Amino acid sequence: MKDRKGQVSCQCACGAAARCGPIAAMLTEGGCSVFTTTDEKQGDFAVRCPQEQGNSSILVEIGGSAKERKKADFVIRDDIDYPAGRAIPMWALGFMY
Repeated sequence: MKDRKGQVSCQCACGAAARCGPIAAMLTEGGCSVFTTTDEKQGDFAVRCPQEQGNSSILVEIGGSAKERKKADFVIRDDIDYPAGRAIPMWALGFMY
C-alpha cells in the first residue's frame, strides 16, 4: 500500500490489519492502486482502478457487519452474506484474486 505521497505504508486507518491487509492485497491483485487516506473520517482506503474514467478514486471503509459508511463510497464488511446498498461482503473480493 502507498500513501498519497507515494510512500510505502503499513498503516491502515481502520486499525485492523487482519482485515485491511488482505483487502488491499486483493484489490492490488485485481489491478487497482490502493492508497491509505489521510483523514480517517473519509474512509480507510482510496482505490483507483484502471477501468474507472479520469483520475477519480473510490473511498472505501472496512469493518464488521455493523460498520457505518461514514463519507466513503462503499463499505467492505465481513460477517455479511450478500451485498446490500453500498455494502460489499468481504468474501466477494476473493473473486478478484
